[in-house]
Amino acid sequence: MPRQMSNARRNYEQHVERVREADYQVKVLEGFVNKSRQMSQYGKADAKVGNMRRARLLAEIERERQLEEELEARVQAEERRAAEQARQERLCAEVAARRDEKIRDEKVRQQIRQESHELRELEAKLKAALHGHDMALQIEQNKLLAAQRHREDLEAELRDIEILEAQKQNDEAEAERKLMANLQTKSILEHQMDEKYQVRMAELEAKRREEAEVDRIVEELYAEEEAAEQARAAKKQALIADMNDYLAKRAEYIAWERQMLAEEEELIAQHQRENEDRENRATMAKQRVDVEKEKIYERIAEEIEEKRRRRQELEDLRVDLAFAEKEMQAALDEMEQAERRRVKQAELMAAQEAAVAQRMEDQRQAELREAELASVMQRQQAEEAQRVAREEEAKEARRKAHAELLRQQLREQEEQQQRAIERQKAELAKQEADAAARQRILEEEKAKLLAQFAPVLAQHNRLGPTLLKEEDVALLDEGTKRLIGRAPVTQAPPADRLEEELRAVEEEQAAVEKDKKHSMEQFYSSRRLW
Repeated sequence: MPRQMSNARRNYEQHVERVREADYQVKVLEGFVNKSRQMSQYGKADAKVGNMRRARLLAEIERERQLEEELEARVQAEERRAAEQARQERLCAEVAARRDEKIRDEKVRQQIRQESHELRELEAKLKAALHGHDMALQIEQNKLLAAQRHREDLEAELRDIEILEAQKQNDEAEAERKLMANLQTKSILEHQMDEKYQVRMAELEAKRREEAEVDRIVEELYAEEEAAEQARAAKKQALIADMNDYLAKRAEYIAWERQMLAEEEELIAQHQRENEDRENRATMAKQRVDVEKEKIYERIAEEIEEKRRRRQELEDLRVDLAFAEKEMQAALDEMEQAERRRVKQAELMAAQEAAVAQRMEDQRQAELREAELASVMQRQQAEEAQRVAREEEAKEARRKAHAELLRQQLREQEEQQQRAIERQKAELAKQEADAAARQRILEEEKAKLLAQFAPVLAQHNRLGPTLLKEEDVALLDEGTKRLIGRAPVTQAPPADRLEEELRAVEEEQAAVEKDKKHSMEQFYSSRRLW
């Protein structure tokens, strides 16, 4: 554009020079015309030629003038267009600069709103104060509803416990009735056998004393199990040692019992003919007793399964749980074997070879279970040792990796600190320059925020002297200050009633848990005594 303007100006100067020359020529021609007028006598031909020349010159001058006017108009239009374009460019630059400045200012304000802890804290306080009352009411209602639901759950659980207690009492009564019937049947059979086998009963008395010793050992194991239930984590090794000792004693007892069984087989062979008639009756009685006993065992198994399920929910360590289950199973197996031996003693003379075979099978099953228990314990100990070794290896690997990572992080931190120091030195001047602007923007944002929330909070009586600082109050206008000055400080709604209800619910829950625990202890104690 400047180049075109310089060309136009040069053309205009050339045109002015030509016009001047034309004027000079006109003046010269006018002189010639004057001379021609004076010298008209020189001939009409010269006058006619001069007139034609003058007319042609005047026409050329007129054309030159028109061209000059058109050129001047074009130059002026070009200058106006260039000036308008420059003005528009200047306006566009100013608008872009203002827009960029506004964007930068908005970014700075947004950054200040995001990074200013004081501004965020003030906004959070204002919003929390605005919504605090509704949230407090909602929380109180939710707590009351939760307490009501918890109370209903406790009542339902109490009803279930009462039903279980009633069922337990019914089961105990039924078991006692069946036990009394079995005892009566056993008494009748023993009375019939005592009439003809007084000598055999004397021998069996010694065997009963020996079994009483076994029962005493079993009761001691039960006592040890109860003690282990109270402090299993601390006495686990001692319990394992006691169990191994018990297994050794039991192996000795089994060997002794096998010897006694061999002697009994010799005596039974002598009375085989005499007992053939009573064998059928004893077998039928044994079947009835076995049926009743199997029902009792099934119910005991269900109770044991329920106890095992509850214990699984309460135990923290899976190894202790498995160990406790195996111990309980072994104890139950021992109880079943002891019960079988007591019943078989009552039916010994009637059962004959079938009883001996059953005892041998029971002993074989007991040995298998003991071997399985020992194998499970050994396998668990081996797995535990492997797991501990793997954990130690993993810990060592993690420790080495962590140490290497720490060294690398230290090197990176040193490099980052060095770079950060250099950047801080470079940015310190800029930060100092931006600090004043950020402070100004922070005060403006706080003023906007207070102007937005303060009137509403004052109307809701949620704005007090503990919420705003003196420098924040200074940013408000006079009307808002007066409005805040009239607003009293509201206290949090009292929660005495809610706390009392929650405390009552907790006490009720604790009492229910205590009663439930006591009931379960009585239940299992009665089962063990039975």
